[in-house]
Amino acid sequence: MLQYILQKKKKIILVLMALVVAVACGFIGYSQYKGRPERVVRDYITALQQKQYARAYSQLLLTPGRLTSRENFVRQMQFWDYNSELDGESYLSGLKGGELKSLEVTALELPDKAQQAEAYSLANLQQEFSAQQKLKGVRPAWSFYAVQAVLLAEGQERRVRTTLAVQADTSFLGRLLARNYIVDPCISRTVLLEVEDNTKVELGGEELTHYQQTNYNTLIYRVEQLFPGRYAIRLSNPLADAYEGNLRLSAAAQASSRFNLCGRLQLLKKNSESIEAEERSKKSAFAERTAYVKGYDVFLKDRPSTSGQIVAVLQSGEALQVLDKRDCEDKQAAVVTDKLTVEFNGEKLRLEAWQPVKIVGEQEESFLCRLDLESSSGFVTVPKDKLRRLWGSSWYFVRTADGRQGWIFSELVNIK
Repeated sequence: MLQYILQKKKKIILVLMALVVAVACGFIGYSQYKGRPERVVRDYITALQQKQYARAYSQLLLTPGRLTSRENFVRQMQFWDYNSELDGESYLSGLKGGELKSLEVTALELPDKAQQAEAYSLANLQQEFSAQQKLKGVRPAWSFYAVQAVLLAEGQERRVRTTLAVQADTSFLGRLLARNYIVDPCISRTVLLEVEDNTKVELGGEELTHYQQTNYNTLIYRVEQLFPGRYAIRLSNPLADAYEGNLRLSAAAQASSRFNLCGRLQLLKKNSESIEAEERSKKSAFAERTAYVKGYDVFLKDRPSTSGQIVAVLQSGEALQVLDKRDCEDKQAAVVTDKLTVEFNGEKLRLEAWQPVKIVGEQEESFLCRLDLESSSGFVTVPKDKLRRLWGSSWYFVRTADGRQGWIFSELVNIK
């Protein structure tokens, strides 16, 4: 009798072990199927389109932190749901603007110039990964995919394109379960914030710690894996009153965005460049004269440099009272000397003559320049024969008819 019971138990244990193995094999097989890179990309795009943000978040490759949390991701995605008009024509707003009819996911071999025109952000993925290593040496764990979604909106078809990278989990468990994670350059953004020296920056309630000192008495803070959305920003400096405002980051297909926040703080040690210059002008022997603006939409700056903040926009013939004169000490300051079409953040942009830029690099026949517009900042390449350096050139400190004071480039006025 005892022997019979033992045999029965052995059979039950064997059956249970067989069931466990079968379930485990089935689970691994299902994970292998669900974890294929093409499948992960498809599920991620579908989740974004259906506004299932928690599901989309679970497929992103992120470093844990407050700004990269699930709660922040969902909150920022919902911000764009209610403010889609602010996001322009990004693929994020395009995905949620209609009913999904079809979705094509195509594997890419980098570099692949033939596919470049079809992939919305392939060039930016190339830029992002080539900064770490040459594309030919990218680990096999990385793969790249072009995505084309066809949506139906108001009876018309709309095509939305983007490019995503997928990284495989190379751990034993990751390989066993075929875990793959998405890198989306439009969603996981890199942001550079330039501020005055000795300035601390809080973004979204978190104090930033990674910065680089420049040669121009400024700091550049670097924030990686920042979701598009709106963030509270606070600048603090022991020599200034704190500045509080908001920073809005769009879902643009570019490797990084740069924001120049210099001039947001009112430095207590000198109050402002304008007041300092006005006090100096009272002590100098400079004779006050009248000047008239030549040209339209001429910027009046808060310091004698193209990187200064705009105080006012002046029009041709407007009378100004000249209070002081100073030479430009900014070695990076420059202006475009003629009308020019350039590549700016992935789009064509026409620059007018006297457009201020800041030189950040030099090539054989051109300069790499930073261009700061009211809506965005980025980099442009300007031929050397189309650019004029302003270092050492004269600027006038002037007062407008309504009492505003600031600096204007000497060649943009006629002195009487």
